[in-house]
Amino acid sequence: MKRLICIVLVLCVLVGLSGCAVAPTADVRNKLGIGADASYTVSDTQKATVETTWAAVMLDANDRILACRIDAIKADVTPGVEGASFATKYDLKEAYGMVAYADADKEWYQQVDIFCEAVVGKTLEEAMNLQPGEADLAAGCTISVLPLQYALAKACQSAQPVDAAASDTLSVKLQGSASAADGKDEFEFTFAAVTIADGKVTACRYDSLPFAIALENSGYKAEDSGAMFPSKREQGFDYGMVAHAGAQYEWFQQIDALEAAVIGKTAAEIAGLLGDNGKIREDIDLASTATIYTGGIVGQIVAAVGQ
Repeated sequence: MKRLICIVLVLCVLVGLSGCAVAPTADVRNKLGIGADASYTVSDTQKATVETTWAAVMLDANDRILACRIDAIKADVTPGVEGASFATKYDLKEAYGMVAYADADKEWYQQVDIFCEAVVGKTLEEAMNLQPGEADLAAGCTISVLPLQYALAKACQSAQPVDAAASDTLSVKLQGSASAADGKDEFEFTFAAVTIADGKVTACRYDSLPFAIALENSGYKAEDSGAMFPSKREQGFDYGMVAHAGAQYEWFQQIDALEAAVIGKTAAEIAGLLGDNGKIREDIDLASTATIYTGGIVGQIVAAVGQ
């Protein structure tokens, strides 16, 4: 219930702000944003369910949606999880099993495609008013749209001006991983969104959302749950790479530099930014700014370009 109240409050604030938009000036560009919802629930001491939904959105100068892509991960985990990776609902397609096991007419990815198509041309406020079974979703989106709307709202809130055209292709790649640490299981969900024209990236956004489930007596705490986790971008300087790890640049600043570096490049050229150590090659100016291990990040952006 707390999680639902928080989601409703966030949506109300975002929708309220959308009604205060000022008429754009001639130099206002399209915008690209990404946003996420993540949570976990513990059903018993030996089982938890983790779930995350991510959205990417491209907006025009009037904050109307030009394109939207959404993906999600839902997985059951057990204490001491190590080295796990998760398939996304979109990647699973028919294997996700909504038609085979839940008597649905369409699979999750097909229903999400319908939702994404329905929000094109709409403002955030109009997208928030969509409900399953109503006219715009009558083609078969019967799943709960609240997680989709929440991720979409956060994506709209985070959208930044980019030099991408309305005709550019919006592509995304969601990944998730898990590992065991001292007294907790750690999870991290990462998301790359790119716009592409003629095989080259015209805009890029990347973010990561980590959280942990505490362990007690070799198990999860019964009745435990968690929600509303901030992403690394949302944490900003509070993430602490500068303050606590001696880094010159914070995580989001390093990712900003990487995002700028991939503009105008093909997938092969982006992959070529990496050296054998998984970091940006020393002969590239970006190396002095993006000092974190970027192998997985670059690989994920390349995968998004290739979708």
